[in-house]
Amino acid sequence: MAQSKKPLSEIYSALPQFKIVKDKINLGDMDVESVLKNVREKYSDVETNDKDGLKFTWDDRWVHLRKSNTEPILRIYAEAPKISEAQNLVESVKSTLQHKQ
Repeated sequence: MAQSKKPLSEIYSALPQFKIVKDKINLGDMDVESVLKNVREKYSDVETNDKDGLKFTWDDRWVHLRKSNTEPILRIYAEAPKISEAQNLVESVKSTLQHKQ
């Protein structure tokens, strides 16, 4: 702000805006490692990080799957420039998970 002499609101509005979608899937008796392996195979050409769950990153979006430590659920987070794009990422992952149970 000091260098640009612009107000914070103007600097903020120039930044790219992203939308986030959060969802979860009940694990039940699902073999989590097996279904995560299938998701990893589906997105094998995408940058992957498995430090805290499983995260796939593209240039302008990402999706993160993380097993809860306190509930039998898998949390799914996605971020993209548009809410519809983030929702599509979540739905694509959920579809893969549900077809591999």
